[in-house]
Amino acid sequence: MSAAGALSISQDGPAALAADALNVGKQPPDQPTEAASAADSGTGDHFPGGVKPVGLTTYAGADAAEAAANHAAALAAAPAPQDEAPRATMDLRALAYSWDQEDHEVKIYVSFDQSEELAHVDPANVSVEFGEWSVLLVIKNADGSQRPPWGLRLGDFQKRIDPDRSTYAVRSSRISIKLRKQ
Repeated sequence: MSAAGALSISQDGPAALAADALNVGKQPPDQPTEAASAADSGTGDHFPGGVKPVGLTTYAGADAAEAAANHAAALAAAPAPQDEAPRATMDLRALAYSWDQEDHEVKIYVSFDQSEELAHVDPANVSVEFGEWSVLLVIKNADGSQRPPWGLRLGDFQKRIDPDRSTYAVRSSRISIKLRKQ
């Protein structure tokens, strides 16, 4: 196998794939890649420290660039993991919140006294999306104004939450969100 035709691709996503794809054939032929060294020895498992990185796909030979491009296209077309609530697709006005934590759940409180616009929130204008590692709350403008909606996205929790058992309630003075821990 020619070292110039070897390519390793991380499963971190299309951005990482694009960065890796730029390295096709850039390695000098006299300095084989880790994958080429492993293939030459016949063992196929020579990686720094003896541990193959998880999610690493290695392509070699004349078809390496085409195989890598096909792999990148497949990853880009794959559905997004459901462990994250979506990110807001628009600008949001920040909401202040408070929270309380127990062994089995985290409670988040968004009070309506932070703005006169929030005095009479219609539950139909409130959307909450849960992921295993994040939550997104959006309050649409009831008056049809051009101002951005109110919103809050929290993530990077210490433990996963159970989106199916997490709930929210719109009350007269606040929104209460219960994030059930897994």
